[in-house]
Amino acid sequence: AQRAREASDQLSTALNKVTTEFGGQALRPFDELFRRYLRALIHDERFHTIAATYKPAARSAGLSFKVDLGGVDTEAEHILSEGQLGEVSLATMLAASTAFPWSRWRVLLLDDPTQYNDLIHSTALFDVLRNLVRFAGYQIFVSTHDNEQASFLRRKLDAIDAPWIDCRYIAHSPKGIVAEVRRSFDGSTGEVAVAM
Repeated sequence: AQRAREASDQLSTALNKVTTEFGGQALRPFDELFRRYLRALIHDERFHTIAATYKPAARSAGLSFKVDLGGVDTEAEHILSEGQLGEVSLATMLAASTAFPWSRWRVLLLDDPTQYNDLIHSTALFDVLRNLVRFAGYQIFVSTHDNEQASFLRRKLDAIDAPWIDCRYIAHSPKGIVAEVRRSFDGSTGEVAVAM
């Protein structure tokens, strides 16, 4: 039993070493992109030093985010606001999407990505999204409850002649969900019912 335990411990140590090395190699193309997106989204320079590190685990590996505060590494979730944590999550997702293109269809689906942000931080995100559309050919689906922010994003896309479709929920009906649909590329507006 003792030898089996020792063999198991040796195997566990070897696997942790391999997964740590793999994580470090896999994150190399991600790291610089993550820092770039972080600088674009978070305006407080103290948090431009957030580092993503790979955490190997037996059942589920992940990333850990630390901030260097005067030489002390601190877990990001202990000091960042909800808006800043959202921006770290967005920077992570955007860096992963651009560093590791897992699909030929370059698309992002974002559910209320600016819900904890003020206008300045929302503008920064919309600039990043606009640039992904313009320079990387992304299609972006954004849901939001904020009509002003939706209008702002449409104007950003209009400025680069990028087509957009705006679907606004109107009501439920016996036919299903009723929405108003506007399209920039042909100027049409109409109501549609989506059967449920």
